Amino acid sequence: MLSRKKTIPIIFLFILTLSTLNITPHTSQADVTDGPQITASTDHLIMEFNTTGNCIWWLLVDDDPYRYQIYTNGLLGSDTYWQDGDNVSLIWDYQYVGEYNCTLIASDMADNTATSTIFVTITDPASTSYTWSFLLAIVILPIIIFQRRKQRVNH
Repeated sequence: MLSRKKTIPIIFLFILTLSTLNITPHTSQADVTDGPQITASTDHLIMEFNTTGNCIWWLLVDDDPYRYQIYTNGLLGSDTYWQDGDNVSLIWDYQYVGEYNCTLIASDMADNTATSTIFVTITDPASTSYTWSFLLAIVILPIIIFQRRKQRVNH
């Protein structure tokens, strides 16, 4: 019985010590200072006037993604949420010759941002085939008319 009496105070002391400790789970949140990573399909795209189906895209990578915006020549065209590893694409079917810039701004949950700009050049269509065809028609058509008249006169 003596052994039991010695054991009980030791167990009681151990339980009392555990209950008086302020044991709370500790979580630390690291500051996220890295902004999203953006990989662009190109930095400059040249397209011919009046072509369709042209596409530019960006790959977005971040552990805590949030939103992205796409601006064309400074005008907001798209504003939406994204997820890590998303491919963001923009179909480019502009019908006007000129220079354009498409800027993507991606942000994460920690308000870090990254920016990527793709310049787009729309060129005049290759009009040389029309010019040569027109000039050839102007030269050949009178020759054909002259030959036909000459044949009628001889018969």
